[in-house]
Amino acid sequence: MHADADYAWAAGFLDGEGTLRIAPNGNTFIARISAPNTDPRPLYRLQEMFGGVVKLSKRGSKFSDKWRDVYRYRTHAQGLLEMVVALRPYFLVKDKHADIMIQFLSLPERTPKNRPYTDEEFTVRFKLMLEINDLNKRGRISADEAEEEEEI
Repeated sequence: MHADADYAWAAGFLDGEGTLRIAPNGNTFIARISAPNTDPRPLYRLQEMFGGVVKLSKRGSKFSDKWRDVYRYRTHAQGLLEMVVALRPYFLVKDKHADIMIQFLSLPERTPKNRPYTDEEFTVRFKLMLEINDLNKRGRISADEAEEEEEI
């Protein structure tokens, strides 16, 4: 069990450095949280709190010697729903991402796991994937999106 301050720290770190996503994975979909950082300490703290893995990604030759190696935290395993639910009250930037991921992770699993999705099961998961992908877009926002943000 962790203190509220631990959850607030983790949510703040992931708000700034992390990605919450849903992606196709073979004939299914997978929810994943990941975060890169050149300092592995916050990533190991996430691992201690929630499980997952921390791996070193060496910079390739296309990067100058001035670039530091980056570590990556990733989790998509059992316990992801509990992690997102615990962090949800503290997310400021990734709050909508968390809501979508909670909805996705709360969907019933296929039984048996290797059976194809029904059209309805596939459509629900695909729409949630598109929603979270839209939130993860980079770059400039449209005039409509800018107008919506000004209203907030």
